[in-house]
Amino acid sequence: MSDNHTRVSLRAGALGLIGAGTLGAVMLSPALGIYGNFAALEGTAGVVTSLVFLIAMVIALPTGVSYAMVAKEMPAAGSAYTWLWRATHPGLGSWVGWLMTSYYVVVIFLQPVIFGLFFNELLAYAGLHTSNWTYLLGVVAATLLVAPAVYRNVTVTARSALVFLLFEMATIIALTITIFVVQARHGHFSASPFNPAAATGGWSAISRAVLFGILAFTGFDIVSTVAEETKTPKSLIPLATIISLLMVGAFWVVTSWAFSIAVPASKVAALASSGVTPITPIASIYWHRWDIIVTITGMTASLATYLAGMLTVGRVMFAMGRDHALPGWFSKLNPKFQTPWNALHVNFALVVIVTGVVAASLKNPYNVFIWAGEATVFFAVLTYFFVHLGNIVYYTRFNRPNFNWFLSGVVPVFGMIVLAYALYKAFFVSLWGAGFALGQSVIWFAVIWSVLGAVYLWLVARARPDVFKGRSFVLDSDAPESAPAATSTEPQLPIPACP
Repeated sequence: MSDNHTRVSLRAGALGLIGAGTLGAVMLSPALGIYGNFAALEGTAGVVTSLVFLIAMVIALPTGVSYAMVAKEMPAAGSAYTWLWRATHPGLGSWVGWLMTSYYVVVIFLQPVIFGLFFNELLAYAGLHTSNWTYLLGVVAATLLVAPAVYRNVTVTARSALVFLLFEMATIIALTITIFVVQARHGHFSASPFNPAAATGGWSAISRAVLFGILAFTGFDIVSTVAEETKTPKSLIPLATIISLLMVGAFWVVTSWAFSIAVPASKVAALASSGVTPITPIASIYWHRWDIIVTITGMTASLATYLAGMLTVGRVMFAMGRDHALPGWFSKLNPKFQTPWNALHVNFALVVIVTGVVAASLKNPYNVFIWAGEATVFFAVLTYFFVHLGNIVYYTRFNRPNFNWFLSGVVPVFGMIVLAYALYKAFFVSLWGAGFALGQSVIWFAVIWSVLGAVYLWLVARARPDVFKGRSFVLDSDAPESAPAATSTEPQLPIPACP
């Protein structure tokens, strides 16, 4: 192993199970997940939102299993990029890294937009005038709040995210309990959100709503990108991945139950059609003027996800830079904090330009949120699809003694089929019929950007053929005190030196 790989490493042993699990849960975003998806689910299938979330969680679980299965054998900051590099081919792995990086970059675009919009809502609540300029101020404020924690170290980021996570979950749980108590007093408590017979449109509507539910379960995968900074990563990363997915999924099942019986479905549809997120009006019914707390949780939830997303994209770009799939400049770490400052510089600049300057120049900055959210679907689903492939190939090609026909056979095949269907229906079919601005343009961008990634990597292979003859870096030990090393589960290949 090159000495340089030992030198260019993140801070080992900085996170435990709670820290790693927090990042996965925060990226799923318990508050924004229910705020953003509840109206779409109820508008599609009626009151059965809890059933939809439950089905979506069961369908998302195979992806979590594939992440856990591969992460326990190849812990690495590069996550899916590294796994596909080693299990299939360096070129395919690098292209998956391009897709995954795009996924995380687009995800972090969503958070400052949401913060800026909620910031305007908070100003309006205080009786102040709002505009795109105040929205831009919100974007800048969010960035200034997030940057110090992300630049310092992963421990500070995880602790900050945990504070935000606990606040948003406590707020929504309190509102949920309030709704349950009030409705029970009036004799309106019902289990209809779990009853398929209560669906508007039957199982056909439920299946359409499940597509939205599946897409809500994106983000737990970021746990795998902090493997090099986690204590005993081979055991903790898989556990944190599954726990974060199940915890947030169960949270959505219960809280959506309360919101579904809080007001008639017709009122939710009316609010959604007017462009209003129904959760705040629901909170105003039960909490009156204290509904401002929901607005605040929207802001803190966006900050938490902004923290986690920026941390993640920095780690993936660092890993790709370390292997030279991206310029080696991205692999440079701050000598004091051992965090990828160069990668963070680039991404913070992109956030301010896209979600600040560009979005503020539009009549409705919310369109940037919609557009970026739709693009996320493409890059996330493709990344997940290839992780399933990596699970199958790794255990059949390199680790036959530990091959499990169900966990590395049935589970990933089922997951790939579901994801392919979701990508076709929820992305290509749905968006193509949604017009150019917020539909077809997203498809064209996603496809062209993916092709550009393949072209870029082809040029790298032509210019530096040694790059793809190496072995993308992973840890070979579950002890954080040991120096990082490359595993020996694959054929020994030379590792390209980093400058």
